[in-house]
Amino acid sequence: ADKQSSAAWAIHFDELGMMWFGGSGGLVKFDGRKCAWLHDEKGLPRFRIWDIAQSRNGILWLGTETHGLVGYDGTNYTTIDTRDGLAGKDVRTVAIDTAGQIWAGTEDGGLTCYRRSAHRPGIRRADSRTRDRVHRTGV
Repeated sequence: ADKQSSAAWAIHFDELGMMWFGGSGGLVKFDGRKCAWLHDEKGLPRFRIWDIAQSRNGILWLGTETHGLVGYDGTNYTTIDTRDGLAGKDVRTVAIDTAGQIWAGTEDGGLTCYRRSAHRPGIRRADSRTRDRVHRTGV
């Protein structure tokens, strides 16, 4: 891959031993030998990534600065944003609970819980009236 400069804000290790980086230049995959910038190879838009979490089915969920919550399955990507009910577009933190629900903390709208279903996304905002900011979850 090209040697590109990017600040890295998110690091994730998956169950296959791959290392994923998210930052100002988008998503980068490191296989132990080389880096691949996935906005070039996979058609992902180039956007700032604040956080990365992975669901049990292997989908990487990316908290982005301007594109909301982005799911990436290794081939395709899905964007969930305010039009879908996400509390804000600037997703700073992402966590997945034991039930498989995806929690997205936004800088500009509060907390959203997303439950993926076959029919349509089930999105609920956690106290959308307060407009609280959430920056990090976990340890």
